[in-house]
Amino acid sequence: MLKIYWLSRRYVFTVLLVSFIMATINFAVYYSFSDIYKSKVLQSDFDTKIDFLRRSRDGELFNLNMSEVSLQASSNTDSIRKPLLYANGASVPIQYRYTNDPEPTPCSSRQSLTALTSLTIIGCGDLIPSYNKLRQIYHCNVPHETTTVNVTASAMRDCGCDLRIHDDNGYAVGPNISLGLGLNKVIITVTCRNRRPSKLPYIYPHEYVLRFIRQLPQTPDVLDDLFACRIYPDCITLFAGSRNCTLGPQVFWEEYLSQYMSLPDCHLTRKVGHGGVWVVPCNTCHGNSKCFWSRSIYTREDCKYTNFNRFELKECLKDKQLLFVGDSTNRGVMYYILEQINGSLNQWDKSHGITTFTNVNFRQTNFSFSYYPEFWRSDKPLIDDAVKALVERNPHLSNNNQTVLIIGGVQWLSSKHLANVSRTLSKYNLDRIKTIIKTFGSGFHNGGYGTFTKESHRLKSHNNKLSETALSLGFEVLNTLDITTGRWREFYRGVCVCHFHRAVPDNHKHTFHIHGQINAVYSQLLTQLICKS
Repeated sequence: MLKIYWLSRRYVFTVLLVSFIMATINFAVYYSFSDIYKSKVLQSDFDTKIDFLRRSRDGELFNLNMSEVSLQASSNTDSIRKPLLYANGASVPIQYRYTNDPEPTPCSSRQSLTALTSLTIIGCGDLIPSYNKLRQIYHCNVPHETTTVNVTASAMRDCGCDLRIHDDNGYAVGPNISLGLGLNKVIITVTCRNRRPSKLPYIYPHEYVLRFIRQLPQTPDVLDDLFACRIYPDCITLFAGSRNCTLGPQVFWEEYLSQYMSLPDCHLTRKVGHGGVWVVPCNTCHGNSKCFWSRSIYTREDCKYTNFNRFELKECLKDKQLLFVGDSTNRGVMYYILEQINGSLNQWDKSHGITTFTNVNFRQTNFSFSYYPEFWRSDKPLIDDAVKALVERNPHLSNNNQTVLIIGGVQWLSSKHLANVSRTLSKYNLDRIKTIIKTFGSGFHNGGYGTFTKESHRLKSHNNKLSETALSLGFEVLNTLDITTGRWREFYRGVCVCHFHRAVPDNHKHTFHIHGQINAVYSQLLTQLICKS
């Protein structure tokens, strides 16, 4: 009996010891993978803010309405074969495609788990380097004319893996992804779950970063013998060669500048921005033109718009209170005017609430901004609430043109909004203030190939109706759709891909500057409306 007792104790002790060792191994393995992942994130050049357990639509390949060329690349090659066809005469191949080796891959290897089984990019021909599961960061240069790429990928779903395609702010994107000027980041996050029963399943997140660099427009090699080319709002492509897009006979740029300077100043009415054209110096006004867009002019055929210098603008805005209600496009206009008055910006804030500036123009001009609409809220407020908030924040508003209300957004404003604003102003005895409606802008360029033309016609009809309603209510109108449509490709990257401005920091002076020629043009037109007697 004593021998049996000792044997049973030894057996129990052995079982407990083995269980303890196995638990220790599981704990160490789990945290080693956790540390590996954390180190990857810390070494990354950006901070992603996403939920790694969120499922995405992977494995679905979408085709654009365009000529496609398949470009195959195996996982063990460093170079990819060049396709025979190119899209619309572009200088880069239109598609990069990767498919995994046909050999079976075990689900136990972390590197195999987080590898992509397929990756297709329409709009990018040369992915540098070619896809390899050991590399995390890839580059692709796309020409200025390419505004959209199509990115699809798939992971090892049989091994419990899933993926999500998002930008560096964590917002899901795809399959069609708009590319603003400059650097655009697209991130593919692969997440795998171990199928063994456990309270804490193993998770192996891994990121692949696609850096698309969209080039600036090409410029002529020489400054001499340039032509003045006119671009009208209805021109969706750069130079279609039709009479609707270019106006002949062609004249040299220097000759056009002489004609332009002799034009009378435009007599501003209650509606500005419509009927204008972009005139730009180019080597030719047809075909594959190279232009100096930085020297372009937005003008009318019968008159020219004039701009205020800083002294004139400060004098005009003296004792005025400017109230801005709208989205980030309207906020960009406000910051541009602030910089023109002060010379620079001491702060730059992507405010989605209410912001007030009282230290402007030697405290002689007040700026206030209220973000609207708040798309993310389940109980979305009315535009009346945004106007009320600004009125209550500024209790000493005068009921005359010294108080200016500017309302505008990219594409959400409606005639119903304007009617509600009119009633709210009457309620607060502000029916005689100057109210300016900034109409639509070209934006949300994430449709497939050929969809922009349809959207532009719909937007133009809606924009015209909005302008008519604003004028009937006694408001004034800044027509930004005509200004932006003619140069719709020149948007900057961002969540809504509708920005024609960006804030650039000056690290030496700790200040900011607002860049963007198109934003500058309609902001200057707005100041002329504000200062018009």
